[in-house]
Amino acid sequence: GEYQMTCGLLSNPHGVLHVTPPKGGVAAKAPLDITAFISPLGEYRFFLARHGGELVKTTEALVAALRLKDMDKARALYRQAGKTYGSLQPVAWRFTALAARIEHALFPAGGEDGGTPAASGLAADAALLRERLRAVRLTPSTLIDGAAHEAGRLAFSLRVGGENTAGRADLAVFNAGLAGIDRIVALMTPVISPSDLKLANDLGEKLDAAKAALSGFNFKGDGEYPALETLDAGKRQALTRAFSNLEQALRDFGKEMPGPRS
Repeated sequence: GEYQMTCGLLSNPHGVLHVTPPKGGVAAKAPLDITAFISPLGEYRFFLARHGGELVKTTEALVAALRLKDMDKARALYRQAGKTYGSLQPVAWRFTALAARIEHALFPAGGEDGGTPAASGLAADAALLRERLRAVRLTPSTLIDGAAHEAGRLAFSLRVGGENTAGRADLAVFNAGLAGIDRIVALMTPVISPSDLKLANDLGEKLDAAKAALSGFNFKGDGEYPALETLDAGKRQALTRAFSNLEQALRDFGKEMPGPRS
């Protein structure tokens, strides 16, 4: 449109300002205000504190069971701890050395029965992770980047054969990792939706597709999954695609996130 403008007094000579829409007729989106994410970030910090505490309790019980050579109890605790840790992976992966030690202990190369030496420092490492999670800097960007990293890591694990070399708990751990991603998406999308509903909906669709692909292997609906090594190539490729598509949708979504990425 055209607007009459003047400098100083209204009686001064007027000029004409011509305003045209950007190419394509769509106005540029205003950057998101990081203050809109204060509540979601606070909720996610509570999520980290709760699950970090659960991991400490479970690993302490696991180490005690291993010392008593109560292997039935230890196997159950391995699975429980693996699932809890999986839900923390979107943030825990940032602590590279610590995360590697925990994963080595939770998914021992010799299987759960051979994990006693690796598990000896597990409870202490879990307690250290809990403290790191309490102090970690959280921004919308780091959360979405972490979720994308986790989706990509799960897709990679599917391609190369799974997380747990014993081949027993990996799909359950994948489900826990997906739950951790889901928590982040559920907190972030309500802030994005008003300004970019299409982007939010696309991410929601890819997340739902990954959930559906994985839940198809939980035949009894009881949280138990078949060993990854028993899946045929076609099913594994379909699951890999679902996680790869989710990773890309998260990376696209992350481009809209304010705040530093580290």
